[in-house]
Amino acid sequence: MPRLALAGATVLAVASLLGPVPPARALDAPPPAEGAPAAMGEVAAPPPALETVPAAVAAVLVDGLKGVQRAKSLEEAAPAFDALAGKTHPDLEPALGRLLAHAVAPIAVRAAALLGERATPKSGATLWKAWLLPVNQRRYAVKGAMLRAWARTGAPLDKRQYDEAEELWRLSQDGDAMEGFCEHFTVLRKDKRPCRLLAEWLDEPSPANVHDGSNPPEDWWRKRWALWRRTRARAIEALAAITGQTFDATAQAKAWFEANPGFGVRW
Repeated sequence: MPRLALAGATVLAVASLLGPVPPARALDAPPPAEGAPAAMGEVAAPPPALETVPAAVAAVLVDGLKGVQRAKSLEEAAPAFDALAGKTHPDLEPALGRLLAHAVAPIAVRAAALLGERATPKSGATLWKAWLLPVNQRRYAVKGAMLRAWARTGAPLDKRQYDEAEELWRLSQDGDAMEGFCEHFTVLRKDKRPCRLLAEWLDEPSPANVHDGSNPPEDWWRKRWALWRRTRARAIEALAAITGQTFDATAQAKAWFEANPGFGVRW
């Protein structure tokens, strides 16, 4: 079967699986007022209420986290992680931070989530240090978990950090990483830098020219469509949190930004 027919068949197959998209707001709707609630709410629930435990209790918890360094699986690490439920102490962050470099990626992901629940405005330094470690260079799901945790610090990414996060979105091709990116900017919704990046993800991926020899094979497009289907709703939610608008197509988002130059997003 010609590649064009294969591509078209794949588009139809994937489209049949997609659920309905929320209706978009009118393009002339004004930007949200400062501090107004997001149109679709935040992706993640707020961190659970935690009790600061005495130093002696924290020391026992830290010892448990030190033991996680020897764990070969998330199941082995679970008892030490579960012991943290409902508890916090300043000594826990350094112990969790060290686990962001654990050789078992799911353990690092869980450590990031637990650190995020206990994040302070200074926790970004711990996360950034782990982000730059060679072990995490291509561990995209771990980086996505760190972005989720970073949002809980309340501190925006600086330019270099944002550039790293944007590169993660563009290059990772990893659903966990891309969802972490979206969640970060859903929570820190005053940061407008990812608006165009997110808006450009709204349209279904399709080859510009199926007869071009450089066009990726059908299997690549299948994976691309599966990734788009998984993450598109998160991109819509992040844009809604930032702009107060619900977009369902790239052109619609572009038209709104161009009609609202005061919002500050240049296309």
